Amino acid sequence: MRLVEKTVEQFVQEVASPSPAPGGGSVAAVMGALGVALGSMAGKHALKGKQVDAGAVQELLTGLEQLQGQFLAAVDADTEAFNGVMAALAIPKAEAEARRTAVAAATRAATVVPLQVAAHTAAAMGMFARLTAHARKAVASDLGAGLAALSSCLSAAAYNVQINLPGVGDPAFAADAHRQLEATRREAEPHYQAVKQWVEGHLQ
Repeated sequence: MRLVEKTVEQFVQEVASPSPAPGGGSVAAVMGALGVALGSMAGKHALKGKQVDAGAVQELLTGLEQLQGQFLAAVDADTEAFNGVMAALAIPKAEAEARRTAVAAATRAATVVPLQVAAHTAAAMGMFARLTAHARKAVASDLGAGLAALSSCLSAAAYNVQINLPGVGDPAFAADAHRQLEATRREAEPHYQAVKQWVEGHLQ
């Protein structure tokens, strides 16, 4: 059974188990999926307004739905990538070259997933920022909760990228991944601040 097919309770219990996977990467993806889901709810609520730009809101809803699917796919992809690293580490140390090559390749694969999750998060925050032009005050706390989930998702994904970089065995790959992560953070920050300001201005 895939992780995304489990009940919430089953997933939480599996995360809490002694097994190292699912771990922070899969949890980050779940937070991302929940964050965009709250954005979708806010968008659908906006469509109930009498003077809403339905076309603009529907475009955002389509984008958020696509991101939700990507986040959900990453829940299992991250755990599968981690399991690949563990399989590589299980290669006998006597086979040093084969083991080193396999571990490096698996670690690079395990880095790509959270790097993509981080990028999805920045894209989602951008959609949230556009959504504030249409969202209604009644969903301010929900949009704020979604933003908080996305912020946590970005931080958690970044941690998972950073912990993998020393083991990728490719300085150029590591440097590029670091650049991508920093670019994603820079992209996300103004969107985060804009949505946060809107939310806090509509809570009263």
